Amino acid sequence: MGIIFSLIISSAVESIFKRPVQFYLGHTMGFSIGLAQWFLLRKALGISWIIGSCLIMGGGMFLFEWLNLVSEFYQLPISVLVGAFSLALWQVFYLKLSKSIALRWMFSGFIAWVMSVFSVFLINYTMQIKSIELNLVIATINLLLILSGGIFHGILTFYPMKKIVDAMDK
Repeated sequence: MGIIFSLIISSAVESIFKRPVQFYLGHTMGFSIGLAQWFLLRKALGISWIIGSCLIMGGGMFLFEWLNLVSEFYQLPISVLVGAFSLALWQVFYLKLSKSIALRWMFSGFIAWVMSVFSVFLINYTMQIKSIELNLVIATINLLLILSGGIFHGILTFYPMKKIVDAMDK
């Protein structure tokens, strides 16, 4: 769902800025992961979980891009790290978790974001393959790499999320 949302708004956003920008990816990543988490924890979470996830993840990327704080090469990875840490910290306070569950959630949430983005960044290496015969294969691999980001995030946060759900049911 996040990919579809991202594709829909990407051309509109880039036409406004008249240059390639990436900050909307943070908003769509935050929205799609926040929405998936909200579905799992909807008994305890309000809609502000989705909005907060979207704004915090995208906000860091927007600031890095708007203020041009680091070189373009490092901009996306650093802004994702800052966004991931900020989002994990906000979620811990939002959920009002016990210390052990909070630390587990913060660590797994941060690592999940980093691994999700890392899997998508592998596309940079597949784009270097110049072979007309392999175009369809490369396109399929790239699509799988994009989709794997959300899958990695879900796998890495499943156990801590289950602990949160279990704690809420008590």
